[in-house]
This record gives sequence, structure tokens and C-alpha cells, in this order.
Amino acid sequence: LPVIEQICSLSKARIVVLIDEPLMNFAALTARAEAFVGNDSGPMRLAAAAGAKVVGLFGPGTPEMFSPVGSHAAYIHHKLHCNPCDQVHCVYPENPCMNRITVEEVLGTIAASTRR
Repeated sequence: LPVIEQICSLSKARIVVLIDEPLMNFAALTARAEAFVGNDSGPMRLAAAAGAKVVGLFGPGTPEMFSPVGSHAAYIHHKLHCNPCDQVHCVYPENPCMNRITVEEVLGTIAASTRR
């Protein structure tokens, strides 16, 4: 996953990428993490519920309804004319709602989130 690798390479912090982790382990690990970055998903909400500082990445979804909850949570969303979208596959080949989120923006949001 090139974007994840790019984010990891730019960070000075230790980053752990969790893929296919059992839910109980996932909740315990994210609760101890300095920050959690994830897309609009169940794991993002579970991390927020576990008390992790969360940065949610929103593309076609509606963050006003589904953003992570708590003072320790933030999200990034670039609202486009086609948002919210219920398409399974984006009608735009460049997938603009997600690809407009930059690595620098994610890192800045993490930095702001961890200062809280």
C-alpha cells in the first residue's frame, strides 16, 4: 500500500500497521497508541471507543453523521459536488474525494490531535 508506506516514511514516530488483527487485540493496541489513522470504517470507530486519538479519513461518506466520537477524535474530509456518494465504485477515475487528502494533511492532523 504505497500511501501507507509514504506516510510511514515521513513520520518520525514508530508506526504499526494493523491488518487482520483480532478485534480484542486491535482494541487493546489502539487504546495504547499515540494515534490511529483509518478510513471511515468500523475499526476507526472501535479505536475511538477504545480511547485512541483518532484521525478518520473520509471520502464519499458523511463525516457529520459517522465521524469518530470524542474530544480525542478528528477527521479529514474534502467535500465535493458529488458528496455524499453511494456509489460502490467512484465514477471519477482519479477518485478525488480520497486522493485530495495529502500525506502532509494527515501528519498535520495527527500532530494537532496528539497535542490535545
